[in-house]
Amino acid sequence: MDVRLHNRYNSHMTLFDVFVQTVLNGVTTLVPISDAGHWIIASSLFGIPDTSASAMAVALYLAVAVAILVYFFDDVWQLLQTLLRKLGRLPVNTRDETLLYAILLASIPGLLLGTTLAPLFVNMLRHPLFIAGIISTTALWYIYVEWVYHNREQTNHMDAATGIRIGLFQALAILPGFSWVASMLGGAMLLGLSRSEAARFSFLAALPVFFGLAVQQFLDMVVSGMQTSPWLVLVAFSLTFAVSVLAIRFMLWFLRTHTLWMFIWYRFILAFFIVFIFIFG
Repeated sequence: MDVRLHNRYNSHMTLFDVFVQTVLNGVTTLVPISDAGHWIIASSLFGIPDTSASAMAVALYLAVAVAILVYFFDDVWQLLQTLLRKLGRLPVNTRDETLLYAILLASIPGLLLGTTLAPLFVNMLRHPLFIAGIISTTALWYIYVEWVYHNREQTNHMDAATGIRIGLFQALAILPGFSWVASMLGGAMLLGLSRSEAARFSFLAALPVFFGLAVQQFLDMVVSGMQTSPWLVLVAFSLTFAVSVLAIRFMLWFLRTHTLWMFIWYRFILAFFIVFIFIFG
């Protein structure tokens, strides 16, 4: 899910609209298959509205963040204890301390880009053919990631410098067709993490990003007012949370034994359908 989602909701949404949008958001936010591309197809097939409502965006960002928090609760609790012990000048586990710094540093680029440049790029780069091009380019980038992965030893080495370098890959997420998690996943693999460890780190580093974006959207909602039915917001939160948990579980299971090639081919096929819809739709 990225900052594009807050332009997709209004007070006239139906329950079907909520279902389609929240399922898509929950899946495409955490699985590297392109949110923007699926929205072009969903809008074409179902005529789902594309207007603003910050209340819905708050619910969806928050739902994804809570899903990550719940799924990785033990890891987050351990890191929180490490932070509190560090602030209290008590002894801490070196490995946990290093991971804490890496995650915090990796989340900073996402927070800064998500609240500043990303909204500008979204408004500028909405043409379907451009998005199809980005989706195809992303597939090519993942081919390069897999090539490097197969020709370099996976050390799973993590330090603060590696964390910030992984976080910088989130600059790719300002382009329609990427996502915060997908950009960090590829970056982490390029920097020597195994697929499963890259996914785990990407989810943990995305947690502060999604909480931060939820806060930003909440502040926007305070200024603009509630534009969506509260019960629809609750439904959206619940569905997105459930789908997000399943998406996290799927990604961690899949990447233990599979490559990114399924997502690569999927992106090529998706880009073809977008071009087809644009020309003949």
